[in-house]
Amino acid sequence: MSGQSWSAAATYDAYKSNYALYEKILLTAARQIEDLLDESMHRTPLVESRPKDPMSLFAKQSKPPKDGSRSFKYVDPWRDCSDLLGIRIIVPLASQKSQVQALIEASHLFKVLDVDDKSQGREYNELTYGGLHLDLLISGAVTPLSDHVRCEVQIRTLAEHTWAETEHEFIYKGPDGVSKDTKRQFARALALAELLDQELDKGVQEVSLLKSNAPLDLMKGLQALAKQMNWSLGSRGLTADHLREIGALTDRSPSELLTLSSDFASKHRDLLNRIRDEIGPQAPEFDIRNHALAVQPEAILVAALIHENPFAFNSQIEYSDLRDLVLPIARFVDETGIFSTD
Repeated sequence: MSGQSWSAAATYDAYKSNYALYEKILLTAARQIEDLLDESMHRTPLVESRPKDPMSLFAKQSKPPKDGSRSFKYVDPWRDCSDLLGIRIIVPLASQKSQVQALIEASHLFKVLDVDDKSQGREYNELTYGGLHLDLLISGAVTPLSDHVRCEVQIRTLAEHTWAETEHEFIYKGPDGVSKDTKRQFARALALAELLDQELDKGVQEVSLLKSNAPLDLMKGLQALAKQMNWSLGSRGLTADHLREIGALTDRSPSELLTLSSDFASKHRDLLNRIRDEIGPQAPEFDIRNHALAVQPEAILVAALIHENPFAFNSQIEYSDLRDLVLPIARFVDETGIFSTD
Protein backbone atom coordinates (compact mmCIF):
# COMPACT_ATOMS: atom_id res chain seq x y z
CA MET A 1 0.00 0.00 0.00
CA SER A 2 2.81 2.36 -0.94
CA GLY A 3 1.88 6.00 -1.51
CA GLN A 4 -0.98 5.83 1.01
CA SER A 5 -1.27 8.85 3.28
CA TRP A 6 -1.87 7.35 6.70
CA SER A 7 -3.97 9.84 8.59
CA ALA A 8 -5.02 8.79 12.07
CA ALA A 9 -8.51 7.93 10.81
CA ALA A 10 -7.23 5.90 7.85
CA THR A 11 -4.81 4.08 10.15
CA TYR A 12 -7.61 3.27 12.57
CA ASP A 13 -9.93 1.95 9.85
CA ALA A 14 -7.25 -0.21 8.23
CA TYR A 15 -6.01 -1.62 11.52
CA LYS A 16 -9.49 -2.38 12.81
CA SER A 17 -10.29 -4.25 9.58
CA ASN A 18 -7.15 -6.38 9.97
CA TYR A 19 -7.10 -6.58 13.77
CA ALA A 20 -8.06 -10.27 13.91
CA LEU A 21 -5.18 -11.17 11.58
CA TYR A 22 -2.65 -9.19 13.63
CA GLU A 23 -3.98 -10.85 16.77
CA LYS A 24 -3.55 -14.29 15.17
CA ILE A 25 0.02 -13.49 14.10
CA LEU A 26 0.81 -12.32 17.63
CA LEU A 27 -0.63 -15.42 19.30
CA THR A 28 1.42 -17.61 16.95
CA ALA A 29 4.60 -15.65 17.73
CA ALA A 30 3.95 -15.83 21.48
CA ARG A 31 3.39 -19.57 21.27
CA GLN A 32 6.60 -19.98 19.26
CA ILE A 33 8.57 -18.05 21.86
CA GLU A 34 6.98 -20.06 24.66
CA ASP A 35 7.93 -23.33 22.91
CA LEU A 36 11.45 -22.01 22.32
CA LEU A 37 11.92 -21.19 26.00
CA ASP A 38 10.24 -24.40 27.13
CA GLU A 39 12.78 -26.47 25.18
CA SER A 40 15.83 -24.74 26.65
CA MET A 41 14.95 -23.53 30.15
CA HIS A 42 14.23 -25.61 33.23
CA ARG A 43 11.21 -23.50 34.09
CA THR A 44 9.36 -21.78 31.29
CA PRO A 45 9.01 -18.03 31.97
CA LEU A 46 5.58 -16.44 31.92
CA VAL A 47 4.77 -15.21 28.40
CA GLU A 48 2.03 -12.62 27.89
CA SER A 49 0.92 -10.96 24.66
CA ARG A 50 -1.32 -8.15 23.52
CA PRO A 51 -1.97 -6.36 20.23
CA LYS A 52 -2.22 -2.59 20.41
CA ASP A 53 -5.83 -1.49 20.74
CA PRO A 54 -7.12 0.29 17.59
CA MET A 55 -7.95 3.42 19.61
CA SER A 56 -4.45 3.46 21.12
CA LEU A 57 -2.97 3.37 17.63
CA PHE A 58 -5.37 6.11 16.55
CA ALA A 59 -4.26 8.31 19.45
CA LYS A 60 -0.59 7.65 18.73
CA GLN A 61 -0.94 8.34 15.00
CA SER A 62 -2.79 11.58 15.80
CA LYS A 63 0.38 13.11 17.27
CA PRO A 64 2.38 14.83 14.50
CA PRO A 65 6.18 15.07 14.61
CA LYS A 66 7.67 18.10 16.34
CA ASP A 67 9.01 19.48 13.06
CA GLY A 68 5.43 19.86 11.78
CA SER A 69 6.25 18.13 8.50
CA ARG A 70 2.95 16.24 8.50
CA SER A 71 -0.25 15.92 10.50
CA PHE A 72 0.30 12.32 11.64
CA LYS A 73 3.08 10.46 13.45
CA TYR A 74 4.13 7.54 11.21
CA VAL A 75 4.64 7.71 7.45
CA ASP A 76 4.03 3.95 7.37
CA PRO A 77 2.57 2.81 10.72
CA TRP A 78 2.75 -0.88 9.74
CA ARG A 79 6.53 -0.73 9.32
CA ASP A 80 7.39 2.12 11.68
CA CYS A 81 5.34 1.37 14.81
CA SER A 82 7.49 -1.03 16.84
CA ASP A 83 4.90 -1.89 19.48
CA LEU A 84 1.89 -2.63 17.28
CA LEU A 85 2.25 -6.15 18.68
CA GLY A 86 3.66 -6.74 22.14
CA ILE A 87 4.97 -9.73 24.05
CA ARG A 88 6.11 -9.66 27.66
CA ILE A 89 8.36 -12.34 29.13
CA ILE A 90 8.64 -12.46 32.92
CA VAL A 91 11.59 -14.39 34.37
CA PRO A 92 12.40 -15.28 38.00
CA LEU A 93 16.07 -14.21 37.81
CA ALA A 94 17.76 -11.16 36.29
CA SER A 95 20.49 -13.38 34.80
CA GLN A 96 17.82 -15.15 32.73
CA LYS A 97 17.00 -12.02 30.74
CA SER A 98 20.14 -12.38 28.63
CA GLN A 99 19.46 -16.11 28.30
CA VAL A 100 16.01 -15.39 26.84
CA GLN A 101 17.50 -12.76 24.52
CA ALA A 102 20.11 -15.23 23.23
CA LEU A 103 17.48 -17.90 22.53
CA ILE A 104 15.33 -15.47 20.55
CA GLU A 105 18.32 -14.10 18.62
CA ALA A 106 19.40 -17.64 17.68
CA SER A 107 15.95 -18.56 16.36
CA HIS A 108 15.14 -18.42 12.64
CA LEU A 109 11.59 -17.41 13.56
CA PHE A 110 12.53 -13.81 14.32
CA LYS A 111 14.97 -11.14 13.24
CA VAL A 112 16.14 -8.79 15.98
CA LEU A 113 16.03 -5.23 14.63
CA ASP A 114 17.09 -3.48 17.83
CA VAL A 115 17.94 -4.17 21.47
CA ASP A 116 17.20 -1.63 24.20
CA ASP A 117 18.63 -2.66 27.56
CA LYS A 118 17.20 -0.18 30.04
CA SER A 119 19.73 -1.23 32.69
CA GLN A 120 22.68 -0.01 30.61
CA GLY A 121 23.97 3.55 30.63
CA ARG A 122 22.29 4.59 33.87
CA GLU A 123 24.07 7.06 36.11
CA TYR A 124 25.35 5.70 39.42
CA ASN A 125 22.87 7.84 41.33
CA GLU A 126 19.91 7.18 39.03
CA LEU A 127 17.06 4.79 39.77
CA THR A 128 15.20 3.73 36.64
CA TYR A 129 13.42 0.68 35.28
CA GLY A 130 15.90 -1.91 33.97
CA GLY A 131 13.91 -4.11 31.60
CA LEU A 132 15.29 -5.52 28.35
CA HIS A 133 13.34 -4.67 25.18
CA LEU A 134 13.75 -6.36 21.79
CA ASP A 135 12.35 -5.00 18.54
CA LEU A 136 11.58 -8.06 16.40
CA LEU A 137 10.60 -8.72 12.82
CA ILE A 138 8.39 -11.81 12.67
CA SER A 139 9.74 -14.02 9.89
CA GLY A 140 7.19 -14.91 7.22
CA ALA A 141 4.38 -12.81 8.70
CA VAL A 142 2.42 -10.72 6.19
CA THR A 143 -0.85 -8.81 6.18
CA PRO A 144 -2.79 -6.92 3.48
CA LEU A 145 -1.21 -3.78 4.97
CA SER A 146 2.43 -4.86 4.98
CA ASP A 147 4.88 -7.69 4.46
CA HIS A 148 6.79 -6.34 7.45
CA VAL A 149 5.27 -7.24 10.85
CA ARG A 150 7.12 -6.03 13.94
CA CYS A 151 6.73 -7.01 17.57
CA GLU A 152 8.15 -5.51 20.75
CA VAL A 153 9.29 -8.05 23.33
CA GLN A 154 9.80 -6.86 26.90
CA ILE A 155 11.88 -9.12 29.14
CA ARG A 156 11.55 -8.39 32.85
CA THR A 157 12.08 -10.02 36.19
CA LEU A 158 9.04 -10.61 38.35
CA ALA A 159 10.22 -7.84 40.69
CA GLU A 160 10.69 -5.39 37.80
CA HIS A 161 7.29 -6.33 36.41
CA THR A 162 5.50 -5.75 39.71
CA TRP A 163 7.14 -2.36 40.16
CA ALA A 164 6.68 -1.24 36.54
CA GLU A 165 2.99 -2.16 36.38
CA THR A 166 2.23 -0.44 39.69
CA GLU A 167 4.28 2.69 38.93
CA HIS A 168 2.71 2.97 35.47
CA GLU A 169 -0.81 2.90 36.89
CA PHE A 170 -0.39 5.11 39.94
CA ILE A 171 2.43 7.50 38.98
CA TYR A 172 3.02 7.67 35.20
CA LYS A 173 -0.70 7.42 34.36
CA GLY A 174 -1.84 8.50 37.81
CA PRO A 175 -3.52 11.68 39.03
CA ASP A 176 -1.98 15.12 39.34
CA GLY A 177 -0.73 16.24 42.71
CA VAL A 178 1.20 13.14 43.76
CA SER A 179 3.62 14.35 46.43
CA LYS A 180 7.40 14.07 46.20
CA ASP A 181 7.36 11.85 49.29
CA THR A 182 5.02 9.41 47.54
CA LYS A 183 7.21 9.40 44.43
CA ARG A 184 10.21 8.70 46.67
CA GLN A 185 8.33 5.68 48.04
CA PHE A 186 8.12 4.28 44.52
CA ALA A 187 11.81 5.07 43.98
CA ARG A 188 12.72 3.20 47.17
CA ALA A 189 10.58 0.27 46.04
CA LEU A 190 12.51 0.18 42.74
CA ALA A 191 15.80 0.13 44.66
CA LEU A 192 14.50 -2.81 46.71
CA ALA A 193 13.36 -4.61 43.55
CA GLU A 194 16.85 -4.21 42.05
CA LEU A 195 18.43 -5.41 45.29
CA LEU A 196 16.07 -8.41 45.39
CA ASP A 197 17.07 -9.41 41.86
CA GLN A 198 20.78 -9.08 42.66
CA GLU A 199 20.57 -11.07 45.89
CA LEU A 200 18.50 -13.84 44.30
CA ASP A 201 21.04 -14.21 41.49
CA LYS A 202 23.92 -14.32 43.97
CA GLY A 203 22.17 -16.89 46.12
CA VAL A 204 21.29 -19.13 43.17
CA GLN A 205 24.87 -18.92 41.88
CA GLU A 206 26.32 -19.88 45.28
CA VAL A 207 23.98 -22.86 45.64
CA SER A 208 24.72 -23.96 42.07
CA LEU A 209 28.44 -24.18 42.86
CA LEU A 210 27.92 -26.60 45.76
CA LYS A 211 29.07 -30.15 45.12
CA SER A 212 25.86 -31.36 46.76
CA ASN A 213 23.85 -29.60 44.03
CA ALA A 214 25.11 -31.96 41.31
CA PRO A 215 22.27 -34.50 41.77
CA LEU A 216 19.75 -31.68 41.35
CA ASP A 217 21.50 -30.63 38.15
CA LEU A 218 21.14 -34.21 36.91
CA MET A 219 17.43 -34.17 37.74
CA LYS A 220 16.90 -30.83 35.99
CA GLY A 221 18.88 -32.01 32.98
CA LEU A 222 16.77 -35.15 32.63
CA GLN A 223 13.59 -33.12 33.04
CA ALA A 224 14.77 -30.79 30.27
CA LEU A 225 15.44 -33.77 27.99
CA ALA A 226 12.01 -35.17 28.83
CA LYS A 227 10.32 -31.85 27.97
CA GLN A 228 12.10 -31.74 24.62
CA MET A 229 10.76 -35.21 23.82
CA ASN A 230 7.22 -34.66 25.11
CA TRP A 231 7.98 -37.22 27.80
CA SER A 232 6.13 -37.17 31.11
CA LEU A 233 7.93 -35.41 33.98
CA GLY A 234 6.42 -37.82 36.50
CA SER A 235 7.10 -37.50 40.21
CA ARG A 236 10.02 -35.32 41.27
CA GLY A 237 10.30 -37.28 44.52
CA LEU A 238 10.54 -40.63 42.73
CA THR A 239 13.11 -39.20 40.33
CA ALA A 240 15.27 -38.08 43.25
CA ASP A 241 15.02 -41.52 44.88
CA HIS A 242 15.80 -43.39 41.65
CA LEU A 243 18.75 -41.16 40.77
CA ARG A 244 20.20 -41.50 44.24
CA GLU A 245 20.05 -45.29 43.95
CA ILE A 246 21.38 -45.38 40.38
CA GLY A 247 24.28 -43.13 41.35
CA ALA A 248 25.18 -45.36 44.29
CA LEU A 249 24.87 -48.63 42.35
CA THR A 250 26.81 -47.46 39.29
CA ASP A 251 29.33 -45.36 41.24
CA ARG A 252 29.19 -42.63 38.59
CA SER A 253 28.98 -38.88 39.03
CA PRO A 254 25.79 -36.96 38.24
CA SER A 255 27.58 -34.98 35.52
CA GLU A 256 28.80 -38.19 33.87
CA LEU A 257 25.29 -39.67 33.97
CA LEU A 258 23.78 -36.51 32.47
CA THR A 259 26.32 -36.49 29.63
CA LEU A 260 25.56 -40.15 28.94
CA SER A 261 21.81 -39.41 28.88
CA SER A 262 22.15 -36.38 26.61
CA ASP A 263 24.34 -38.23 24.11
CA PHE A 264 21.99 -41.20 24.07
CA ALA A 265 18.90 -39.02 23.61
CA SER A 266 20.47 -37.16 20.68
CA LYS A 267 21.46 -40.38 18.89
CA HIS A 268 18.49 -42.60 19.73
CA ARG A 269 15.49 -40.28 19.66
CA ASP A 270 13.42 -42.76 17.64
CA LEU A 271 14.00 -45.51 20.18
CA LEU A 272 12.99 -43.30 23.08
CA ASN A 273 9.92 -42.14 21.17
CA ARG A 274 8.98 -45.78 20.66
CA ILE A 275 9.28 -46.48 24.39
CA ARG A 276 7.12 -43.44 25.16
CA ASP A 277 4.51 -44.34 22.55
CA GLU A 278 4.24 -48.04 23.46
CA ILE A 279 4.47 -48.06 27.28
CA GLY A 280 4.28 -44.38 28.24
CA PRO A 281 1.30 -42.98 30.18
CA GLN A 282 -0.62 -42.12 26.98
CA ALA A 283 -0.10 -45.55 25.40
CA PRO A 284 -3.10 -47.92 25.12
CA GLU A 285 -1.04 -50.70 26.73
CA PHE A 286 0.17 -48.58 29.65
CA ASP A 287 -0.14 -50.29 33.04
CA ILE A 288 1.14 -48.37 36.06
CA ARG A 289 1.93 -51.66 37.82
CA ASN A 290 4.40 -52.62 35.10
CA HIS A 291 5.35 -49.38 33.38
CA ALA A 292 5.84 -46.91 36.24
CA LEU A 293 9.39 -46.04 35.15
CA ALA A 294 8.18 -45.10 31.66
CA VAL A 295 6.35 -42.17 33.26
CA GLN A 296 9.61 -40.81 34.69
CA PRO A 297 12.39 -38.78 32.97
CA GLU A 298 15.04 -41.05 34.49
CA ALA A 299 13.85 -43.71 32.06
CA ILE A 300 16.08 -41.91 29.54
CA LEU A 301 19.10 -42.50 31.80
CA VAL A 302 18.13 -46.13 32.37
CA ALA A 303 17.86 -46.72 28.62
CA ALA A 304 21.26 -45.10 28.13
CA LEU A 305 22.89 -47.29 30.80
CA ILE A 306 21.38 -50.46 29.30
CA HIS A 307 22.51 -49.46 25.82
CA GLU A 308 26.03 -48.62 27.01
CA ASN A 309 26.70 -51.91 28.81
CA PRO A 310 23.72 -54.17 29.55
CA PHE A 311 25.85 -56.77 31.36
CA ALA A 312 27.38 -54.24 33.76
CA PHE A 313 24.10 -52.47 34.50
CA ASN A 314 22.24 -55.73 35.02
CA SER A 315 24.89 -56.84 37.49
CA GLN A 316 24.75 -53.51 39.34
CA ILE A 317 20.97 -53.57 39.85
CA GLU A 318 20.48 -57.36 40.11
CA TYR A 319 19.49 -57.29 43.80
CA SER A 320 17.86 -53.87 43.73
CA ASP A 321 14.15 -53.06 43.64
CA LEU A 322 14.99 -51.04 40.55
CA ARG A 323 15.41 -54.14 38.44
CA ASP A 324 11.68 -54.87 38.15
CA LEU A 325 11.08 -51.25 37.11
CA VAL A 326 13.87 -51.43 34.53
CA LEU A 327 12.72 -54.62 32.77
CA PRO A 328 10.04 -53.01 30.53
CA ILE A 329 12.59 -50.42 29.36
CA ALA A 330 15.20 -53.13 28.77
CA ARG A 331 12.79 -54.94 26.45
CA PHE A 332 13.28 -52.11 23.94
CA VAL A 333 17.01 -51.49 24.45
CA ASP A 334 18.75 -54.73 25.47
CA GLU A 335 19.86 -56.76 22.46
CA THR A 336 21.78 -59.34 24.50
CA GLY A 337 18.88 -60.95 26.35
CA ILE A 338 20.58 -60.47 29.72
CA PHE A 339 17.47 -58.74 31.11
CA SER A 340 15.00 -61.32 29.78
CA THR A 341 12.87 -63.07 32.39
CA ASP A 342 11.64 -66.62 32.18
